[in-house]
Amino acid sequence: MNKCTVFTLLSGLLFSCLPLAAQPFPGLSMDNYSGVHGLLLNPANAADNNVGFELHLGAVDLRLANDYITLPPLGEVFRGEDPSTDDLVRTPRDDNFAATSTDVLGPSVLLGLGRRWGVGILTRVRAMYDLTNLDGRILEGQQDGYEDFPNFSTTARDFRSNLHSWGEVALVLGTVLVDQEQLQVRGGAAVKVLRGLGGHYAHSPSLRLDYAADTEQLTTGGALEYGSPGAFELDDFELANLTEPAGSGLGFDLGFAVEWRPGEAPAGKLRTPYRLKFGVSLTDLGSVTYDATEVSTYQADATLATEDIEGYSLGEILEQYYDGSYREEATDFRLPTALYLHLDYRLAGRLYVSALSASALGQDAATPGTRISNALTIAPRFESKWFSLYAPVRLGGPSGTALGAGLRLGYLTVGSHTLLSHLFTDTNYAADVYAGVKIPFYRRTNVKKQAGAQVPGA
Repeated sequence: MNKCTVFTLLSGLLFSCLPLAAQPFPGLSMDNYSGVHGLLLNPANAADNNVGFELHLGAVDLRLANDYITLPPLGEVFRGEDPSTDDLVRTPRDDNFAATSTDVLGPSVLLGLGRRWGVGILTRVRAMYDLTNLDGRILEGQQDGYEDFPNFSTTARDFRSNLHSWGEVALVLGTVLVDQEQLQVRGGAAVKVLRGLGGHYAHSPSLRLDYAADTEQLTTGGALEYGSPGAFELDDFELANLTEPAGSGLGFDLGFAVEWRPGEAPAGKLRTPYRLKFGVSLTDLGSVTYDATEVSTYQADATLATEDIEGYSLGEILEQYYDGSYREEATDFRLPTALYLHLDYRLAGRLYVSALSASALGQDAATPGTRISNALTIAPRFESKWFSLYAPVRLGGPSGTALGAGLRLGYLTVGSHTLLSHLFTDTNYAADVYAGVKIPFYRRTNVKKQAGAQVPGA
């Protein structure tokens, strides 16, 4: 397999998957020395891992994305300044979206069991929120008032709002399935015990909105369902909620990885002798079941004075101005199921470039639960045992292209999918940051250069 063939594969992945999604802890999870973080992307990474043992102490990944309003410049955020709303670009459409997520990877362990097996135990807490297909003019009116608005009419198709938080303990097992001179195939699976903390959801297949400027009234029509299995809010989390969960369930990950090893001796003393690695993984299969979900169904036909609803949330408006039917029932909140495809190519020595896509599965808007947003990530990186540097580039996706940077330095990891974008431009619709601390014990390097072997590109 020559380099032209490899780059053809990378190009095919790029153009066949746009727009697709970014991975957890971008850049880091593709690192061959990422340890526990690599298990989040593909459980097959537990087998024949460069990390013989790792005690992961803690990491957090925070994300915010939308396509409605630009985020304040990074310098103003760090200085604690209040950004002027006049400097932020707004792009109201009839199908705006917003999403936030908090991913906390708690104390975890990765242990290599010889050359063929690896096992991991992971603890994790996640909170995700997404809002899709909402007319941005409603967002503007609720925030700034409707006084200067002209007449407008719109129909929101498959409007949805979902907030969900849950904790999980995962057992990950990986093994080497095929181990030949030029080919290695690994497989892995994870079983997760889930503890639901709560959330809410809202969905309408068709919600009509008509604003009359002369009377400053908003007329609505359609049906909307609102449900809540708990009173959880993103800014009101307590660890005690993990010991007394509102729901429970099981989740699963499944993955495979194939390495092509053309018989070259890697430049230097690399313990990753592949030239090309391909992986596929299906993550977050499953759901959290809440036995007592309060579900309200509203026939949203009413005319409202906009001055009465400005500044109120959707739930407050529904409760105060609409009649609904109420019931209590068991509800499954699905996990953000994703299909990952990833390629990793060693350019020369310790230089790599990876391409990663993720397709959000289970897209039914009427089903409660969160989902990832779609994009594609290309990440060149320099990788060594105690130091890695990478620059993930997210292409496509609803919030546009973003350029980030990340660093793994011994026990510390830190990075962002959007850092460099915020340094180069003030019109950014997404922001994220992650950081973590771990204690790794790497395997010894046993790779020896074969007599007379050539290292293309090294």
